[in-house]
Amino acid sequence: MTIQNASRPLQKEKGVVSGASINLVSLTLMHFLVDLHSGMLPVILLYQRQALDLSLTQVGILAGVYNFCLSLSQPFFGYLADRWGPKRFAIGGLFWIALLGAGLGFAPRFLPLMVLATLAALGSSSFHPAGASTAAGIMTKNRSSGMSIFLVGGSIGYAVGPLVAAFVFESFGLHGTLLISMAALFLIAVLMLLKNPFKSEVGRKVTGLNFSQEMKALEIPISILGAVIALVVLSGSRAWIYSGLSNFIPQQMTFLGFSRAQATGLLSIMLIMNSIGVLVGGSLTDRFGPRIVMTTSLVLLAPVLFLVSFAGPGNIGIFSSMAGFLVGLPVSTVLLVGQSFLPGGKSLASGLVLGISFTIGAIGVALTGVVADHWGLSIGLMVFGFLAIAAAICGLIMPKRLQR
Repeated sequence: MTIQNASRPLQKEKGVVSGASINLVSLTLMHFLVDLHSGMLPVILLYQRQALDLSLTQVGILAGVYNFCLSLSQPFFGYLADRWGPKRFAIGGLFWIALLGAGLGFAPRFLPLMVLATLAALGSSSFHPAGASTAAGIMTKNRSSGMSIFLVGGSIGYAVGPLVAAFVFESFGLHGTLLISMAALFLIAVLMLLKNPFKSEVGRKVTGLNFSQEMKALEIPISILGAVIALVVLSGSRAWIYSGLSNFIPQQMTFLGFSRAQATGLLSIMLIMNSIGVLVGGSLTDRFGPRIVMTTSLVLLAPVLFLVSFAGPGNIGIFSSMAGFLVGLPVSTVLLVGQSFLPGGKSLASGLVLGISFTIGAIGVALTGVVADHWGLSIGLMVFGFLAIAAAICGLIMPKRLQR
């Protein structure tokens, strides 16, 4: 009798762990579908640059506007998700980006393309804070690994997006965005029927904070203000580098003589390496802590970025893949450190970290386009190496261990 009673808590714990794992897998697949659409944007711009005769400045503006809109609205959606629960914002964001993404291949001019990209970005910004806070609550142990699994779903989606877009566009033209969106909507519906991770709040509670409580959660102690500023600079620089590589590496490859299909394939390899970096970075953070992972990865990234900027046809694929891996290592760490600074509102914290990062990245990628038009794309890419050095210095101020 005693043995049976002792085994019940163990069985219950195994059931909770199993349920948490299934919820995490389902949430990760949703993240995959959201970022699949974001991953298609560089390829859409690659094809639309020729179809609409866009300049590199216009390409940078389009990528920047998409990321800028996504960034500015994330804290707002994060606040709403903390107050009313993440389900409606995550699921709504999924359907929204799939629906609006269909129109990106039909834009006849630069301005309609920019409007559609701006509206589509709202779906992604609605999903990410709600999804990240849910992922943080699902796993009570090895949080960095759990968060990295959620994030790597998005990274893989972003990596697969260019391959899917290139295959469909080569087969059906730019209007193939409609086919991609229809397939995504079907998969979203199937996934919601099979397993909805928002039905079970494993390891977390939907707080329903009112506005005054949410503002109180924003009160950051003076003692960690320096670390908060350093985190903003680090995460923003990393986002600028990642967004710049994603949008301009394909352009650089076409200048070096690669076909659009070849450039898309090498971009996907870089993004897959980024996904591996995100996954590895979560495990390393659980073992060594955020400071070591952030600083080391960014120190190693800087020289690789200088090599990328002046690489030739024979080695740009190798160097860009190395850069993709290294820039992915600190991703989950940045998000969890940000959540630890604002424990009273994890969705809001996620929205702020992601929003500020993407805002800096959006402005940065637009500036990169201007620099590339005036001084050459190699010079524009070289700036990323200096950003990595600045981010590595900020990494020295990060906490040694994550707060539980």
